[in-house]
Amino acid sequence: MTRASDIPELLNKRAHLAAEIQIVDRRLRSLRANLATLDAAIIAFAAGRAGVLATRSQDLSRTILDVLREASMSLSAEEIAERVAVNRGQLVDTKLVRDVRATLLRRRDGLLATDDRDGTTVWRIA
Repeated sequence: MTRASDIPELLNKRAHLAAEIQIVDRRLRSLRANLATLDAAIIAFAAGRAGVLATRSQDLSRTILDVLREASMSLSAEEIAERVAVNRGQLVDTKLVRDVRATLLRRRDGLLATDDRDGTTVWRIA
């Protein structure tokens, strides 16, 4: 059982953990931005070299798989698009949702599985 004298220590620990989370979030955003910059540089330097560049659909497919790997539950195409947008630092629009849905439906490698959640198709890693 916690004593009243322990509460300030617990609050201090909580503040410390919250600060650490903010630091890690900033670092993660920085790493994502650096990765995007590096991808752009690769595209710029490797233009015209077959087999080096990932197409936009391959990049979207990879991001979708990353989102589904990180998810704790199955996600709808709209939920996946929202998380893809966050990863890319952009806003969700109908084109992104449409592209995500098309990419999900195109995958035939058995890596993804679908479920039904209240009449909506949801996706997960198989």
